[in-house]
Amino acid sequence: MTSIIAELDSAKFSELIEELTHIQILLFDAGTDFATPAKRNEWLINQQDLDKIEKMIDFYQSKLPIIEKFILPGGHLVAGYFHIARTVTRRAEREITELSMKEETNAIAYKSINRLSDLFFVLARYINVVYSIKELFYERAGKVFH
Repeated sequence: MTSIIAELDSAKFSELIEELTHIQILLFDAGTDFATPAKRNEWLINQQDLDKIEKMIDFYQSKLPIIEKFILPGGHLVAGYFHIARTVTRRAEREITELSMKEETNAIAYKSINRLSDLFFVLARYINVVYSIKELFYERAGKVFH
């Protein structure tokens, strides 16, 4: 995430940079929650954290055109970084699913990881819109979003 922040125009994206720094902290906290036995009295990731991610998704999504087809990852360099972050987050989610089958984990942290992958997708699209980069659609699919 530090690479993403370094590539952003600090004047244009000051609020997003601040939010991404907070996301980095949440990721460290999530790592602690998943590495800590369930006997822990209190998890680090809570409903407030999940709500903040949801609000970010809603905020940036509201600035995007509606899509009806899958998009191909690409565009601006930072958008590419967000697509990679999304892929890595999805992989982490699969690993956490396996862990959750073996032992009790923080369910809110799990949901937060799921929502982060959606946030990264929205942010990739947002960056391309800000820089007026046209999204490439996967043309072999019909309408998938209604």
